[in-house]
Amino acid sequence: MAENENAAVEAPDAVSDDAADSKIKDQPAGNADNLADDTPSANKEAAKYRVKLRETEAKLAAAEERVMALMKRAAEAHVKDKLSVPADLWDVGKANIADLLDDNGDLDTDALDDLVGDILSARPGLGPVRWGDVGVSGQRGSDDSSSPSWADALKRR
Repeated sequence: MAENENAAVEAPDAVSDDAADSKIKDQPAGNADNLADDTPSANKEAAKYRVKLRETEAKLAAAEERVMALMKRAAEAHVKDKLSVPADLWDVGKANIADLLDDNGDLDTDALDDLVGDILSARPGLGPVRWGDVGVSGQRGSDDSSSPSWADALKRR
C-alpha cells in the first residue's frame, strides 16, 4: 500500500485511464450523464458544420465557374470583329482565361489583343471574312422597261 501511495505522489500529473474512469465514476450521476451527452452532441454539431462547409464550398465553386464563363464570353465579344470564330481563342489559341485577366481579375484587353495577333499571324485564315461587292455588276436600279418581269412571265399568251 505504501508503494502505491508513493507512485501516486511521484507522478501526480500522470493520470492513468483507470484514474480518469474513477474520477468520472466519483462524480454524481447527473454530471456523468451530461459529460456523456456533451460528446455526441459536440460531434453532431461539428458534423453539421462540416456539411455546411461542404455545401458552401460547392456553391463557391459553382459561382467561380459561372464567373469564368462570363469572362470567356466577354473575351469572345472583344475579339468578335478580329476572328471569324471567337471561340478559336480557346480551341486554336489554347488560351486560358486566367492568363487573360489582370491583377484585379478584369479582362486584360492588351493581352487579349496580343493573343489574337499571334493567332492571326500563325493562321491568317481565322480572321474575319471580308466579302467584296458580290452583287450583280452593272447599273443598279435601272428603269429599263425592255427587261422581262415576273408579271410578263406569268401572263398567258
